[in-house]
Amino acid sequence: MNERIFIVETDPYSAEMLAETLETFSYDPVIFDERKDLAVQLWEADPHMVIINSRLFQRNKQVFVSLKNTEEKVFDPCLILTSGDLVDPQEIRALEADYFLFKPYDMKILSDLLMKVESARCGSVNIN
Repeated sequence: MNERIFIVETDPYSAEMLAETLETFSYDPVIFDERKDLAVQLWEADPHMVIINSRLFQRNKQVFVSLKNTEEKVFDPCLILTSGDLVDPQEIRALEADYFLFKPYDMKILSDLLMKVESARCGSVNIN
C-alpha cells in the first residue's frame, strides 16, 4: 500500500501514536511540523490522505482551498477530520471534509475507515 498520509494534530503525542498505528497498516505517515509552513509541507508531502484536527482545519481551511485550486499540480487528498467532540454531520459537510474520525482513535474503526477511503477514493462524507 504505502500511501502517504499527512497528520496534523494539536498534540504531538497523539500524532506520533497515530503515525505508529498507520505504519502497522503499511501507510507512510508524515507528521506536520508546527515550526514550518503548513501549505509548503502539504505541497512537499503530496499526501493521498490528510488526517487533521477539526479546529486546526477550520483555522487553516484557506490553505486547502488554495492548494486544490492550483493549476500546476493536482492536489486533492482525502480529508479526514478528527475531534474528541461529537461533530454534527452538516458541520462536516460544510467544511467539505470527506470523513470524520472520533478521538480517541479505535484501531478497528481507523482500519475500517482507511479501507473505506481506499475503496471509495473519497466520494461523499461518511461519519464514523
